[in-house]
Amino acid sequence: MKSRVTIIFSILIGLCDSITGLLLMISPVFTLTLMQIKEVPAEIVYMKFIGAFVFSVGSLYLIAIVSTIRNNSLEALRNVWLSTAWIRLVIFSFTIIQIVFGNLEITWISVSLTDLSIGVFQLYWLYSKNFPDNEQITNK
Repeated sequence: MKSRVTIIFSILIGLCDSITGLLLMISPVFTLTLMQIKEVPAEIVYMKFIGAFVFSVGSLYLIAIVSTIRNNSLEALRNVWLSTAWIRLVIFSFTIIQIVFGNLEITWISVSLTDLSIGVFQLYWLYSKNFPDNEQITNK
């Protein structure tokens, strides 16, 4: 059960971030509208750059899933969870600080809270021994 939760969570988060990143790269104004963000930066290229970063983070989960299936090992996925948890906590901290100082509108709080929630969950899952070991994946 733990390996199923871990893999499904990874696929969902990976797809969510990858799709969001692609949308930001292709149509940043439309994507920001979907996110209910009203203040669109004057230089759209920066939002496209952020989209590339978001896509990169999301695709890490999906690449690790492929590695998990190919190698019957969760090591790559474990490393992605640890790395992306750190990235998410950094993004949370940055966006909260920018909101507090008035540099980002309050609607960015959804990005902050999403990253905080996912990052904390991943760390909890990893360090509370819920993240399955390789024996659990091979003995489903």
